[in-house]
Formats: sequence, C-alpha cells, structure tokens
Amino acid sequence: MRAIRLVALGVENVGILRDVQLSLGDGLTVLSGESGAGKSLLIRAIQAAIGGRVDAERVGPFGDRARVTLEFFVDPSASLWEVLTGFGIDPDETLVLTREWGREGRGTLRVQGRPVPQSVVRPLFQEAMDLVGQHEHQRLLRRDYARRWLDGLIGDELTGPVTEAYQRVAAADRERESLEAAVGRREILPELREQVAELEALELHHDTEANLRQEAERIQNAERLLGFFREASELLDGGGLGAVSRATRLLADASHHDPGAAKVAEDAAAAESILEDVRRDLYRLAETVEFDDRRLEAIRDRLDRMARLARRYGTDPQGLLEVLEARRAELSRLEESAFRLSAIGREREAAWAEFKRAAARLSAARRQRAAEVSRTVSAVLEELDMPGAALQVQVEAVEPSVHGEDGIRFSFRSAPAAPWKPLEEVASGGEMARVTLALTVAETEGGLMVFDEVDAGLGGQAARRVADLLERLSAKGTMVLAVTHQAVVAAVADHHLRAQKHLVKGRLRARRFGLNGVKGPDSGDDDDGFLTEARVEKVSGRERERELARMLSGSSDEAALLHARRLLEGGSA
Repeated sequence: MRAIRLVALGVENVGILRDVQLSLGDGLTVLSGESGAGKSLLIRAIQAAIGGRVDAERVGPFGDRARVTLEFFVDPSASLWEVLTGFGIDPDETLVLTREWGREGRGTLRVQGRPVPQSVVRPLFQEAMDLVGQHEHQRLLRRDYARRWLDGLIGDELTGPVTEAYQRVAAADRERESLEAAVGRREILPELREQVAELEALELHHDTEANLRQEAERIQNAERLLGFFREASELLDGGGLGAVSRATRLLADASHHDPGAAKVAEDAAAAESILEDVRRDLYRLAETVEFDDRRLEAIRDRLDRMARLARRYGTDPQGLLEVLEARRAELSRLEESAFRLSAIGREREAAWAEFKRAAARLSAARRQRAAEVSRTVSAVLEELDMPGAALQVQVEAVEPSVHGEDGIRFSFRSAPAAPWKPLEEVASGGEMARVTLALTVAETEGGLMVFDEVDAGLGGQAARRVADLLERLSAKGTMVLAVTHQAVVAAVADHHLRAQKHLVKGRLRARRFGLNGVKGPDSGDDDDGFLTEARVEKVSGRERERELARMLSGSSDEAALLHARRLLEGGSA
C-alpha cells in the first residue's frame, strides 16, 4: 500500500486559474463545473508539479510566472525518501512539492524548498500515485505495458531475482566471448614471454636511463674527478683549514676583552666545522671514483639495448617501463584465460540454473495473478455497462530475457461468442477508456488516484457503475480526486469542489494576451479590461444541491433540486 495523501493544493497563474488554494480530505473528492471552467487545467497543473511537461502557453495573464504547490502526507518509511535523502532532504510526514515556470518555458522544481531534477521527481511520484487523464487509455498501446502492469502487482521480490540472475548470465557470456578470443591468441605466448624477459633484463625503474648516464659520465671522467678531489683536499690540509682554525682561536681570545668579537668568533668556528665536513666528504668522494672500463662498457651496452627496444616499441627509453607492464598484464591474461574460461563456464551454469528457478517462480505467480485480475477486470467491465465483454491477461512462453520467460499481453472480446484478439486491435476508444478504469480498480489498493473526466462518454447505468467503483476505491483506503460531469458520480463523493468562471477587471497584457487571457496579436501598450478567472471552492448543503441540479438538467428549478436531494440521500435521479 502506497502511504501518500494529497492534503493541500495551490495553483497560481496557470491559465485562468489565478489563485486556487485548496485543502483536501480523505476519501473521494469530486471536481465539477461547466466546460472551460478550469477543471482539467487543475489536473494538468498537478501533472506539471510531479515532473510533467510545462508549457509557456499555460502561464496565465495574472503575472509572469506560474506556480503549483502540492502538500502531501507521506509515511516517513516510504521508499521515495531513500532517493530524496541523496539531495539532503530528510524524511518527514509532510512533503511540499513546488513547480514554478515562466513564459520562456523554463522552470524549477523543488522538494522541501530544495531543487531536485525533474528526471528524479517524475518516476518517484508516478510510482507513488496514479494520475489518469482523459486519454490515458493510450498507455495500453505502449510496448511491454502489459508486462510492466502485471509485474507491478507482483512486486520486486519475484521480478528482482530474475533480472539479477539474467544479468549474471549475460555478464558471463560477455566474459566468455572475450576469453575465447584470448585463448585463440595463445600462439603469441612464446613471443610475449620473450618480450617480457628481454624488457625485464634491463632492470627498468622510473629513472633508470638518467642514473645510467650519470654513472657513465663519472667513470669516463674518473681521472679528472680524482684530481679535483685530491687538489681540494691538499689545499685544505696544506694550510687552509689550519689557518681558519688558528683564526678561530684568536677571535675566541679576543672576545674575552671585546664582547663584539664573540659573534665573529662563533662564525669562524662554524666555518671551521663546515670545512672539516668538506674535507671528510672529499675523502669519501675520492674513494668512490671508479676506473672500471668493463662497467662503463656494460652501461653503454645497456643504454644501447634500451634505445633499440624503445625504437622497436615506438616509444622512448622512459616509456619502456609502461610497455613492460602492459606486456606483463597481457601475458598474465593469456596464461590465465584457459583456467578462467573453465571457471566462467561453471559460473554461467550456476547463474542460468538460478535464472530458470527464479523465472519459474515468477511465471507461476504471473499466471496466478493474471487469472485473478482477468476475472476482476472482466467483472468491472460488466459493471461499466459492457455486458459480455471480457479482458484476459495472457501469459505466453517466449525466449528468455532479463524479464523472464514470459510474454504478457491483453486480449479482449466484446461478447462471449467473439474471438479473443489483442486489445489494441478490437477495442474502441470508449471501450479502451473503460478497460483503463477497470485495470486501475484492479491494481489499486491504498495510495492516491487522480482521474480527469473518469466518466467521459458514459451515462445512465454506466455512470452509476463508475460512481460505485470510485466508492469502492475510497472504501479500500484510496484517496481519489476525480473530475466529473455526472451528477450520480458527484453525489457519492465525500467532498465536492466546484470550478466557476468569473470576469474580473484587470490589466490586459496586450502584447501577449487578448480578451480572457487568450493569446492575441500585438496591440501596443497594455490596457485596462476584463479577464476570465476560474475559482475553485468547496460546496456543501444547498450549494451542493444546486450544483448537482445544474449537472442534472442545466438549471436549479425545484424538480432538478428534488432529484439532487434524492441523489444525495442515496435514491435514484
């Protein structure tokens, strides 16, 4: 059961709806009024608010922007909160949805005051509530609608495992195809091993070439380097370091008599310490000088091999390490492909077995549920003044897919002796509309439903049946808002709203709108004039009787009022 109720509705400057503010109660609420009074416009405003298309043409003449606000009661445990928390919106019992747009056609959609993408809001509220428009029966013609409708009754507990198992099968098939292609390339293994061994012999690191060239430079200039180090050491040993040491002692003695000499003495001592470190480092450097021609030859050979291999692989010596890593990965993949191919075969077999089990469970549930709803929908069609008509939800075996092993379609017959045929081939527009209502009754239990002219094209006994169905829906805990032209439907409602048109004096936007807010030619400056404004208000008591009388006969004479009272009392009109 979908725990959601629409408790308040605000529409501002949408067509002729200037400022409509409504609080809504539980049960069945009907909206009536003369043609063109804004009833269907109110439904389209709700559609826009829950992520539907917005149209600049629907921005009314009372301002530059249209705005729709819906306030819902939503159970804090409802699944839609799981999505909304990703936008920083915490679960609450009240959810406020606002859609605003301007004449340029662009707008914003906010939940609890926070912007949320239309692509996120639309599926959330399409799942949470049913909004059935005048032409909603066209959805029956959409590809795969029957399967999605039936699976919606069954739920994710059975459909989810089928999808998951099939996706594992498909993933195993893709990997197996890749592995089989790899196994087919196993003839390159010897060459690949040779390439890896040749590259590994270079003992490559990130800075190998730079280090080798630096080492070769030292060996080539070993004699000169040793001369530099020895001469520098001799200069320090031959008097340089001794002179600094003697000067340091003299300055230390002077500091006893002249405090100003103390700082100079400290600097001299520091210089002496540095020079001592330099002398030790020179000895160490001299000891590292190599006169190794064989080492120099080995380095040059290694650099030559690096340059040769770099040319072969179309890179530079620094890029050889990346080539080696790629060859190692390819070698590992090819060597493991045969083993993995065997393993993936077992995994695919296990996933396929699980898919078959899950698909069988789903198929059994589909067939059972299809039989149940076929009987329910056919009984509802009988109530809707379609004697002998029946709908059958057919479950047929098809090729396995992510949806299981069943194809689902609606078949229809208009009379007991008529053959079963696909619904879209045999049902008229009126029949399709009634089938849509019957399907909605069959699938709905709890939640929120909005109908736009649910009884269009019906009258007499069929209209009374619609009224009974709507009563049954609300009795099952469903909150229903329905636009109607039928007094027999309006009479059974728990709450009655009436839309009426009024002429109001206002500033005509002459460049965009003509009389009554209809788009007209450019006529220069704005002028004072009259606008058509639709107002929606609750009616009860005598006002409700008069509205029912108008719906019955177009007047509110005593005969019509009597019929209206009898309808409200549960009698016949």
